[in-house]
Amino acid sequence: MTTEGSSRWNAYFWESGECLRNKLGIKNERELEKAEYRLRAMRQAQLDRGEVEIPRTFDQAHLRAIHRHLLQDVYDWAGEFRDVGMGKDEKNFAYPYRIPELLDAVRERMIETQEWSTVPRWGFVQNIAKIYCYLDFAHPFREGNGATGKEFLAHVAEMSRYRLDFDKVDKKEWVAASRAARPHDPLDVIVREQEMYDVFDKLTVDREPAVAADPDLANVIRLQTTAYTRPDGSPLTGTVQPDATTTRPAQQGPASDVNSERGS
Repeated sequence: MTTEGSSRWNAYFWESGECLRNKLGIKNERELEKAEYRLRAMRQAQLDRGEVEIPRTFDQAHLRAIHRHLLQDVYDWAGEFRDVGMGKDEKNFAYPYRIPELLDAVRERMIETQEWSTVPRWGFVQNIAKIYCYLDFAHPFREGNGATGKEFLAHVAEMSRYRLDFDKVDKKEWVAASRAARPHDPLDVIVREQEMYDVFDKLTVDREPAVAADPDLANVIRLQTTAYTRPDGSPLTGTVQPDATTTRPAQQGPASDVNSERGS
């Protein structure tokens, strides 16, 4: 590692070199992991409840915003891309200068070109697996890539008829498939998304009917899509327009120095 690279790497740590610098003043790695998990879970819950809105732009700013929200309580660099090389399981992630390029490719070639609202299930599995593989290879942040990437993928899935249930795949299977899909060379541009097909096939589920989450909204949808019938049983033409007070707005849709990372 060069002197400059070593200096950038060490800047992330307290003087001991074993624990990442953090806003909490914690200098024990295990304690930091626990605190980070707890605080990140709290911020994740805010997103899940819709209390915080992340603009669905599917670009670098989108990913930064997710990371910044999730880890704002822990790291000063939350929302900032890493400036050091990193690797895991004897494979390197992309060099820092390639991160913007890879994320732009995700948006321009994989998200904007797909008609997500009509894509069939297997097409969804293939596309979302490829997006994940490029996100994983880019690994844009020093820490917190896993949680940030999953939230980003969930936002992509919002545009489709499917959602992602990450509890359906255990961590061991996920890690093994991710490693197999990652390029050997950090300068490579080819990921092997096929290695992730089985994983995403397991965690892709049909989006639940609106009635399960919101009876009022489900009724509005039913009125919009179902024609009434006349007394003789023949259908009426057209649809019934819901009362404006019952509708709800839809969500917006669309360096060679390498070190090992602590987590994801």
